[in-house]
Amino acid sequence: DLLYQINKDTKTCGYQVTMPFPTEKPRLIYWGVCGRADFCQLAMYAGSVNYDLDTDKANTWPSFKNETPFGVLPVLVHGDLELTQGGAVNRYCAKLGGIYPDDPVEAAKVDMIHDQCQDIFDKIFITLKPTDKEGKIEAWKTLREEVLPAQFALLEKYLEKSGKPYFGGDEPDAADVYFYAVYGIYEHSEMGAAEILENYPKLKGTTEGVKEMGRVKEWVRGVAYFHSDPERPPPF
Repeated sequence: DLLYQINKDTKTCGYQVTMPFPTEKPRLIYWGVCGRADFCQLAMYAGSVNYDLDTDKANTWPSFKNETPFGVLPVLVHGDLELTQGGAVNRYCAKLGGIYPDDPVEAAKVDMIHDQCQDIFDKIFITLKPTDKEGKIEAWKTLREEVLPAQFALLEKYLEKSGKPYFGGDEPDAADVYFYAVYGIYEHSEMGAAEILENYPKLKGTTEGVKEMGRVKEWVRGVAYFHSDPERPPPF
């Protein structure tokens, strides 16, 4: 099936899909928001994998909660496979798109960057805790002035030490896509992430490389679930 024939013409990192995948089109059950499912969706865009985003099903949540493996979204349905839990879904989508390395050492590095990016994503939830305007402003200020600079500095240092332009080495791979995803969530919140990234040129370079992968340039983020405007309510 051409859907799963990965080649360098799509500007993926060149890894070959060697294991058989279901031939059906993947279906991702999640809302049309910018957030947790950006990681797996961008992995599929980077690998030029066509999929359906089933927001209609997601919008009936929690009516089918007991039918899911662990009572959480997103859920990826691919043939007979029903997969949930972010790390598993994100890795599967990266493998599906041919942007996840076969080499166990390189795969471990990708997993490390993935988990670091998940940690960065988790920190945005501090903005949901305050119920008053002043508290929300302070939470976003903490992210802007303390959290993101510290986290970006760690990733910049890692790139400098590696001597390579990307987390994936000479070419971007799933690790770079995962950072692009978490950066995009913050950037989409309009909290000033782009200005922060300017201070970390190597890290910024990875985002430029990811934009050239597969169909990433066609990616349109969903509605911002997290937004720095303290008076803007969540989309649902």
